[in-house]
This record gives sequence, structure tokens and C-alpha cells, in this order.
Amino acid sequence: MNTMKKFALLSVLFFCGSLIARAGMRAADYLTWISDHLQTVSYTVTTPRATYPEFASAKMEFDGCNVKIIEGLKTQKSNIQTTVSFNLSYIQTEMIRSTPEDGFANTRVTPYFLVQLPLVSTATNITTFRTSDGSKTDTTNSTSVSLLFQDRDLAIRQARAWRNAALACGAK
Repeated sequence: MNTMKKFALLSVLFFCGSLIARAGMRAADYLTWISDHLQTVSYTVTTPRATYPEFASAKMEFDGCNVKIIEGLKTQKSNIQTTVSFNLSYIQTEMIRSTPEDGFANTRVTPYFLVQLPLVSTATNITTFRTSDGSKTDTTNSTSVSLLFQDRDLAIRQARAWRNAALACGAK
């Protein structure tokens, strides 16, 4: 009888261990797809005073459920790089959104799409501003992470992939 109980317990432990390993693998699969499908987004900003192009790009590194995103924004006069790190389990999955952006007030931009990842707690953003006059680094906290995409379909697929990766890492 003891042998049977031990076998049953060992079987349950093995099964649970394989589920945990499978969940980790699923998150890595989603994150690999997300990383492979990040893109540079080019758009034009039009204000009452000027019109100028901007280029936003992102790259990502991950280790398990820990993610580091490095975003770049190049304008005529500056090069801005922001780095943010967070754990996928801190994403509020029910609040992930993909929305079109076209500017605000009297500033217009060529349409692009924004994927917003709301976080349960704050993440630290380290931003470096580089201009012809030098550079400056600023550290701020935010409760969300945003990524830009040129087309709606990719933005929607990215939002779903982020949601699935976060769920695989234990997010609620």
C-alpha cells in the first residue's frame, strides 16, 4: 500500500513539474515571437509651427518572465533611448489595449498603433536624451509600458501575445 501511495505522489509531482515547465516554455515562445515582430515605426508629426519625421523602434531581451525593453525615438534634433525592465506577472492582462494614435490637440501624426501594457506596480524608466548640445539621463517611474506598431493587425496580435505570455507567467 505504501508503494502505491508513493507512486501516486511521484506521478502527481512529475505531472505538476511538467505543467510548470510547459508554462515557462509557452512564455518563452510568446516572447520570442513578440521580439521577432517588433518594428521600427515611422510617422510624421505636424504642429502649427512645423512638420517633421520621427522614427520609433524597440528591441527586447528576456530571461524567463523578466523582460527588458529598449525603445528608441529619433527626431531631427535628438535621439532618445528609454530602457524599462519588468516581470510579466506584473502585467494587468485584462487591461492590455491596442489603440490607434493620430495626435492630440493641434498636433497631428501619421496614424500608428499603440500597444499599452498596464502594470500592477511601477517600473523604472531610464531615459537618455542625446542632442548636438550633449546628453542628459532621466529616471522616472511608470505604471505602463507602450510599444508602437505601423499596422493594426500586428498591434492586435502583439497585444494577444503579451497577454498570453503574461498569463503563462502567472499574471492575473
